[in-house]
Amino acid sequence: MRVPTGTEPKRFSSVETRMAQDEDPTEISGTEARGGATPHVTRYVLGISLILIIVLFAAVLLWGGR
Repeated sequence: MRVPTGTEPKRFSSVETRMAQDEDPTEISGTEARGGATPHVTRYVLGISLILIIVLFAAVLLWGGR
């Protein structure tokens, strides 16, 4: 299917796109940009998992290597 002449979308170069973005910058907060809160659950999961792995490796070295 062919698009009629004059209705094609205008293609911008990367320079034109950056210039258009720099003319009217919109400032939003970090929470608005993320779309929600960050509860830091991942930090706790990774910390607890690391401690458990170290304990398990120590147990294998002490009792499992006989």
